Amino acid sequence: MYTIQNIEDAIVNAFKASPLNALCKTIDSYHGEIDDLVAKIGQLTVPLPAVYVIYSGSVFNESANRSFDDEMTFTTVFIAKDLRGNEKLKAAIYPMIEAGKTALIDNNLNLDIEPFHPIRIEATLITKAFSIYSMDAKTSFSMD
Repeated sequence: MYTIQNIEDAIVNAFKASPLNALCKTIDSYHGEIDDLVAKIGQLTVPLPAVYVIYSGSVFNESANRSFDDEMTFTTVFIAKDLRGNEKLKAAIYPMIEAGKTALIDNNLNLDIEPFHPIRIEATLITKAFSIYSMDAKTSFSMD
């Protein structure tokens, strides 16, 4: 059985070992950095572009009598600042999203878990200063 932290750390490490690392200044677990970004956009204390990973929750399925599968969802947050125009912003954020998909989808992170399956990618917040996209992916494992 794995903890949330075990899997979240494995995702962060997989991203750091992937081409995504060359595209970002920050790859880490999420701890409210977007709040800091929005509040301090003039000072911009968050190094961008950035990728953050956060545990989004679990659904439990009883696979047998008193045996459960934990289906965990993790959200990857991609943040890029506006590089003076829509086309340059797309050139910054879209490769990050593609590299994140490649690094995570169908990967079990060398753990005894189901490979990650994508759920959705969506625009989370788009401003004139930066764009944020999120990717949800799920995995599961038996809690025997």
